[in-house]
Amino acid sequence: QREALYRDAAHHIVDATASPDRVVEQIMSMLCSATATPVS
Repeated sequence: QREALYRDAAHHIVDATASPDRVVEQIMSMLCSATATPVS
């Protein structure tokens, strides 16, 4: 029940059961795409 609330409120969701390297890749990918600004 709480997990659904957490997912609704989350800006990003990471699979923490993955290897540490894969978790870092997921986080970096999310951060890079979240901060990207379009070129005008």
